Amino acid sequence: MLNSILIFLLLTLSIRCNTNYLTEWSPCSRTCYPGYKYRSRSDDQSIDLRSCFEQDSTCIKNQYEKIDDQKKIIQNNRRQYLSQTLIQVIILLSVAIGLTLTISSIAYMYLFQEIFSIESNYSKKNVVK
Repeated sequence: MLNSILIFLLLTLSIRCNTNYLTEWSPCSRTCYPGYKYRSRSDDQSIDLRSCFEQDSTCIKNQYEKIDDQKKIIQNNRRQYLSQTLIQVIILLSVAIGLTLTISSIAYMYLFQEIFSIESNYSKKNVVK
């Protein structure tokens, strides 16, 4: 039973991909696979056909359209990545500048705290006298 199913499947596949003697083209060549070579038999002579990429102008056009679409997708991804990276750099720079200003102002207040307190005490003492 299994053997007969396998044989039926093999025959079905071979019929689908057999040569069309009228046109010397395989029905399989309707789907274009670049670099795939089709074999055709005409008058008992085996003929190597060129790859579909070289034969079919619509296939070539479709392949170029696919390549152009892929290039557009890659360029779009590149733009998105660069814009995200630029935004991240701007945010990191603003955080770094903010932290630097905060730390420097705290350090300035801490280092010169005694001078401010002496001046304030001196002025208070002068005012009281």
